[in-house]
Amino acid sequence: MQTTQYVLGSRTYALRRYPHPGKYAGGLLIDELVNDMTLDGADEETGYADTTGWYGLLRGPIHMEECKGCSWSHVVGVVVSDCQNVAHRYHLHSDEELFLSAIAGAIVTEDSQGFVSVEYFETATALNEAWADIVRAVDAVLQTEESR
Repeated sequence: MQTTQYVLGSRTYALRRYPHPGKYAGGLLIDELVNDMTLDGADEETGYADTTGWYGLLRGPIHMEECKGCSWSHVVGVVVSDCQNVAHRYHLHSDEELFLSAIAGAIVTEDSQGFVSVEYFETATALNEAWADIVRAVDAVLQTEESR
């Protein structure tokens, strides 16, 4: 599987690329996990996928833990009732776990065709500034549509 080097602070992480065509194509393998976390409830969200694009803010860090039942990694705090649960499909490498535990957060975007992209942030300041820009842009589009 192809990897990409992602620099965060003074550390470089080897993160695997998403290996399949479809909604996460061109992204990282961890994008599916992060998107799934927003489906359980993003910290904040704005927009509509069919008009403005949907945006979900997820504040980090994201900590992983080893499941006692199967030894795969799971997001800390996510209750898994059995080892066949869909949450078990995330078998992350150590760099991916370390990267998720180091980020300040992520912004997930879904477009009108269902394609998902994720942008990761090193600092809370950068995350908050990017989020504020998105909210302003979405609000402007929605206000323009309402005035028609």
